[in-house]
Parts: sequence; structure tokens; C-alpha cells
Amino acid sequence: MHKKFVVLIVAAMFLSGCMGSGTGSTDQPPYTASGQILSGGNQISLSDVKLVVEPGGKVVDVDSSGTFTIHGLKGTVSIVPNLEGWKFDPESRTIKGARSNLTFTASKDEGETSGLVVLVFSPRLFDHVFL
Repeated sequence: MHKKFVVLIVAAMFLSGCMGSGTGSTDQPPYTASGQILSGGNQISLSDVKLVVEPGGKVVDVDSSGTFTIHGLKGTVSIVPNLEGWKFDPESRTIKGARSNLTFTASKDEGETSGLVVLVFSPRLFDHVFL
């Protein structure tokens, strides 16, 4: 009976070690990422840019010179810059550990062009229809 009990305890310890704590990447110590938003020669108020960190949806401000620092990151995260009317290259960056040289370049989002379509009809155009 004593041997079976010891074997059972050793097996339980082995299995619990294989399964981990169930917390995934939270065992990793927090890390920091920093970088800069570049205007690419465009007129943009860099302090209006917001960075969204996923997963979690944490929103981080960018200072007036375009630099940012994000503390307390864990695991693999994606950092997405956002400002209405602007697009960024790259659209996002995915990181797994501390980084200090992340850059995004902003450019005006021209989007789809819109305009007014003017159709001009000549009365002679329909002459053959009504004859």
C-alpha cells in the first residue's frame, strides 16, 4: 500500500508539472516596449495618436514628439496605432518581449475618392426613341 501511495504522489507531481499553472504567459515577467510615431513629412498632431494594445484593449497616449512607452506587457501582444483620417505603416506590430525601437510612419488616409457625377442629356439623344 505504501509503494502505491508514493507512486501516486510522484505521478500527480509529474502531471501537475507538465500541465503548468494554467496561467499561460502570465508567468513571464512584465516587459516594456517603446518607440516613435513618425510623421513622414505630414502635418499631424502626434499627441493625438493613440496606441491600442491587444489583447486587452489597453490604450496608450503618444507624446507631442511622437514617442511612447508601454509598461507592464506580458506574453505576445500587438500594438496598433490609431488616429481617424490617418493610416500607419506598418498597421501593427506584434512583439513577445522588450523592444525599444518600434516605429510607425503616419500618412493621410485618402480613402476612396468621392465626387459628383454629372450626367448631361441632349434632347436630340432621344429623338430616335419617340419618332
